[in-house]
Amino acid sequence: MQAGQFKLNVLTMETVRALGWDGRRTQWLRAQPQPGACATQGRLRRPDPMSVFERRVAGSPMAIAWEPRHHLSHLSIPEGFMKAASRPTALLVIDVQESFRRRPYWQPQEAPVFLKNTQALIDCCREQAIPVIQIFHQEPGPDAQDPFHPQSGFVRAMPELRLQADAVFYKEVHSALYGKTADGVTLESWLRSHGIEEILVTGIRTEQCCETTTRHASDAGFKVRFVGDATLTFPMQSRTSGRQFSTAEIRERTELVLDGRFAQVVSTAEALG
Repeated sequence: MQAGQFKLNVLTMETVRALGWDGRRTQWLRAQPQPGACATQGRLRRPDPMSVFERRVAGSPMAIAWEPRHHLSHLSIPEGFMKAASRPTALLVIDVQESFRRRPYWQPQEAPVFLKNTQALIDCCREQAIPVIQIFHQEPGPDAQDPFHPQSGFVRAMPELRLQADAVFYKEVHSALYGKTADGVTLESWLRSHGIEEILVTGIRTEQCCETTTRHASDAGFKVRFVGDATLTFPMQSRTSGRQFSTAEIRERTELVLDGRFAQVVSTAEALG
């Protein structure tokens, strides 16, 4: 965890007490990381004494905020414990495909940072045995020259990505949850059959398929983390006012309407923890 960042981890009251907090006063938790494990550092802060509400919800999930290590003394929690405390998660890589490079609105300036962030998430998930799901968008129709047509040759991953997906889905609408495997299994069905409770959303475009997937998944009962800087979009012009919206403005608007309502909006650094 880098200086100045926060990480939320889901713990139960029982787990917290087992680690050393008795519910009556603030205590330091000291746990040493396993060799080579990625550690989360900070300290646990809780009010004194434990409230009636806390006693009533004991044993249910709680969000615990870890303060930046450079401000305070810190604890270290073994990576294995953090995995056990977290809900089952999958990473969605949505529409990161060559088709977009053939569209007139394609702009390459932000692509390198986007691809770097996406790759970092893929690599981290691989190390932690978190499923990585690849979704492609295709538009069947009479025009085989359309870069999103299945026969165009462009419905394939951008070559900068090093990705061996646990499952691949193809969609013809905006929400990735409607995507299907070659056997006709929808992404939503796949996630449920594998016990996935939370998804990390990355891909192209920020305000289109990524935002739509986030809203759909939230309404379907999944927890969602929207990794804003691991999504990519392009400038747009309003049809009514003629105003040009930058990618930063579009991303800001998307994060504004999603955060706290449909998802937890995080950066790549925060998602990596």
